[in-house]
Amino acid sequence: MKKEHVLARLKEDCLVAVVRAKNYEQGEKVVDAIIEGGINFIELTMTMDDGKPAHWTAFRRKSAEGHFRP
Repeated sequence: MKKEHVLARLKEDCLVAVVRAKNYEQGEKVVDAIIEGGINFIELTMTMDDGKPAHWTAFRRKSAEGHFRP
């Protein structure tokens, strides 16, 4: 999706979920619930001692493909 489309959708939705998760499991559950609830934009902050948040968010982005409603 082009940047212009994403920005237009963000302006239309006027909603960004802001989440802070302690670990992968908690973050995954919260993100899944947000997507199921129909929210298209998520700001995710990870407070983790284990793993690398960038790897987790890249995995979640791929698994969420197709959930964005154009």
